[in-house]
Amino acid sequence: MATKKCPQCAEMIMLEARKCRYCGSLVSGGPAKKFGPYNIFWIVLGILVFMGSLFLLILFLPLGILGIIFSMVFLIIGSRRLHNT
Repeated sequence: MATKKCPQCAEMIMLEARKCRYCGSLVSGGPAKKFGPYNIFWIVLGILVFMGSLFLLILFLPLGILGIIFSMVFLIIGSRRLHNT
């Protein structure tokens, strides 16, 4: 059983705890999530497609709209993979 100190009352609580059982203060639960290279890839891809789609939006309206839709899909995939790690 891994424990940590509550930042408010300094009592020992479970590592995964989100709320101290002694003082009731909210604490961060568990280790921080890290950006993996696979998650960064999807986020950067979404940003690049979005920027390219803005250029296409100026030249070709229908292709620009499709590009914006695809960039949003890539950003959603990247953020979901980030939250699942």
